[in-house]
Amino acid sequence: MSRPKSVSGSLSCWNPRSVMSDKQQSGRRRTKANRLNRRGDRRKRRQDKPFWRGLRSVSRILGLIVFVLVCTFSWILVHDGLTQSKVFAASTVDIQGRIRLERDEILDLAGIEAGVNILSLNLRHCRERLLAHPWIQSAEIGRELPGRIEIRIKEHVAVAVIDLRQPLLLNAEGEVFKTLEASDIPVSPEGVPEISGIRSEDVFPQDDRKTLVYQSMMALLTALEETDLASQVPEILLDRDVGALLKLEGTRLTIKLGFGNYGKKLKRLKDVMAYLQKKESLAAVQTIDLNRVNRVVLEPQSENGRG
Repeated sequence: MSRPKSVSGSLSCWNPRSVMSDKQQSGRRRTKANRLNRRGDRRKRRQDKPFWRGLRSVSRILGLIVFVLVCTFSWILVHDGLTQSKVFAASTVDIQGRIRLERDEILDLAGIEAGVNILSLNLRHCRERLLAHPWIQSAEIGRELPGRIEIRIKEHVAVAVIDLRQPLLLNAEGEVFKTLEASDIPVSPEGVPEISGIRSEDVFPQDDRKTLVYQSMMALLTALEETDLASQVPEILLDRDVGALLKLEGTRLTIKLGFGNYGKKLKRLKDVMAYLQKKESLAAVQTIDLNRVNRVVLEPQSENGRG
């Protein structure tokens, strides 16, 4: 058998495969591919057996557990390092909005100790502790690295004491926020009026509808603040038939205001009081009737001097 020549005409290295026909070479390649396919099929069938499937699942689960444990342990180390570091010790605690409550009382309520690590504080828990105090209406607490804590509170402002079998404190929003106790006195430096004639259904209605008496009470309290007369009215009686009746501080006067237009009526009352004081005849008057805005009726004291 003669050896093949290269294209250039020179002799090339002889290779037995080069003299094989294309058909023979293709058959050998198919045989080799079949053997590889059979090996792959055997491996696949072995891996598809329940034992191998279970082993793969267990391996994945163990790997996941190890990963979670490593992450958890790392987080614990980082957390402990940050929350115990003196770098983040509280150096400044700023408290805003306090009126009645003392600074130390607020810190004790929030559970904030001197030099506490600010990252160790549960701010939500601190806020809930503050809101548990009956005089605190709202509270916000925040921190600023490396060592600043800011507390912002809003205290209830009592505008009246209402009598519902026990004295209750009423705020400017018309909400009862606590029972009056000895420690609450004085309720306000200027004093607040005591209101009688209120019923439970006026303050705690079954639905959102406000009664006429409740609406009259809130309108009257607002008008008293606007006319600077709140500190001069120690008592208010809300009569369901005749409306609001006031007692003025230092006098035996009874002021009849009726229902509505309290702002205008109180301004008229100030003018009438100034006139009576100027005439030195205030002691002779028992009742000032301002039921109608444009009319003032003065009732003199009785002969025995009783109102």
